[in-house]
Amino acid sequence: MSFLFVNCVSRTSRENAERLNPAVCEPRGPSGNHIAMSVDARSKQWYTRRKRDQWSEGDLKRLPTELRPNEGETLDLILRKKILLIQSRRGYRANTDSQSLAYFASRRREARGISRDSDHRALDLGAGNALVSVLYGKHNQGANMELVELQADLAARAARNLALNGLVPRSTVVRHDLARGLPSSIEGKMDVVLCNPPFYRDLNSRSPPTNQEKLLAHFESSVDIVGFARAAHDALVEGSQDASAFFIYDAIHSERLHDGLIKGGLKIAAVQTVFHRTDHPPLRVLCEARRPNADLEREELEPLVLHPEGTSEVEYGEDMEDFLESLPFPQFIIGQLRDDYQGTDEE
Repeated sequence: MSFLFVNCVSRTSRENAERLNPAVCEPRGPSGNHIAMSVDARSKQWYTRRKRDQWSEGDLKRLPTELRPNEGETLDLILRKKILLIQSRRGYRANTDSQSLAYFASRRREARGISRDSDHRALDLGAGNALVSVLYGKHNQGANMELVELQADLAARAARNLALNGLVPRSTVVRHDLARGLPSSIEGKMDVVLCNPPFYRDLNSRSPPTNQEKLLAHFESSVDIVGFARAAHDALVEGSQDASAFFIYDAIHSERLHDGLIKGGLKIAAVQTVFHRTDHPPLRVLCEARRPNADLEREELEPLVLHPEGTSEVEYGEDMEDFLESLPFPQFIIGQLRDDYQGTDEE
């Protein structure tokens, strides 16, 4: 039997946007009828990527019904046990790009003396499963997050992941196609824009994924990099000296990113190259961009090496580890979290 995740939404016909609310979601079948799923049934079917890491009945009972993994999904406890993330088993799955982008944006704001607790609005364009927003929002407690995602399944997972990680009600998800422009509630009101856009545009340039969710996540569809840059430009608060958009892109296509940002009306403020290891070729490029300002000078930052010399594949550099350490534990104390959680009552 297949299941759909149906959300309660408010729709505006002019913008064709759906605002998702995970608190009232429930599993339904293709006909729309409610499906009562027992924890026993779930515990026999849903795991992390490895079957031996199956969640126990007790773990799943600790989660609200709407926040338990559905068929074809995994529930993963990741990044020093600080993040609970629902992902598609075979579709789009997060990687180090999400943490690199959230880390970069956070550190750039801190370098300008902006407190993590300062009240501000942040927009995640092409939010996917919301890992960028979850990381940024958990580190920056003053952030009110708005997420925009094209794909319905990813948008629904994003809403659930925000709830899993304690970012509701200060975060919301809107299902929207940026080809129609920005929803009016976002234009000119954002202090921060985060964007991990599709890197590739030519289906013949590389072997495209057969999974549709992966395909749309990795290859440009209705909007190209110029469109993402233009949306970021239009979202930023005009005249602010602190409002910035942060992008991550494939290092091989860094010139395409730089050209796209400029064509989208932005000016590049800082660039940082990401390496997996120092002896590896460049992996990604991170860019901070702002609305044009005559006083803005471009900075070339020291490279970010995810795994410096002397670290294993599961260890990061000291500052990245500090960033992960700063994140609060999830509100739901399940699985391995029960072994070392230092909070109070876990019930």
